[in-house]
Amino acid sequence: MRTKQGSRILMECEVCGTEFLVWPSDKVKADKRGHKIRYCSNKCKGIDYTNKSFIKRMGKEKATEAIKLIKESKIEARNPQWKGDKVGLNSLHQWIGNRKPKPELCEMCGIKPPIDLANISQEYKRDVNDYEWLCRKCHMTKDGRLKRLLEFFEQEVNVNDKDQKRLRDF
Repeated sequence: MRTKQGSRILMECEVCGTEFLVWPSDKVKADKRGHKIRYCSNKCKGIDYTNKSFIKRMGKEKATEAIKLIKESKIEARNPQWKGDKVGLNSLHQWIGNRKPKPELCEMCGIKPPIDLANISQEYKRDVNDYEWLCRKCHMTKDGRLKRLLEFFEQEVNVNDKDQKRLRDF
C-alpha cells in the first residue's frame, strides 16, 4: 500500500510493477480473510502463482522445464476445448495463419503484399497446404467475387465509363 487517491487506495503489482487502484472495502475483506491484494490482474496473479509455487517446490531449472511440459501437454487434440474439424471458419483461418508463414508478396501475382488467407479446395480442411496467402484482388478474382461485383455495377448501378475502367483495373 502506498498512498490514498480519492476514496481508493493506490497499490503496486508485485509481478509487473503497475500501479492500480483498490476500493478500501476490498482491502478490508482481503485483510479479514488473511489475504493480500498483490496483483493488478488475473494474468499477473497466474504468472506469479505458477512460477513461485513451482520454483519453491522444484528449484528454478526443474520448474521452467515442468511449466514447459504442462503447456505442451494441452496442445491441439489434448486440449479439452479442442473442436477438431468442427471448428468455425474464423478459428480455422486463425489456426492456419499461426502455422503458415506469411510471404512478402502474394502467392498468385507476386506484386502486392498478401492480406487474405485463401482456401484452395473450398473444403475448409485443417490442412496448411490447402491455403495460400493472396492479395485482395487475387482472392476476389479466384473466388469469382470480383466478376460478380463488376456485373452488379454494370447492371444495377449507373456507373460512367471512367469509373468502370477503374473498377476493372482494381
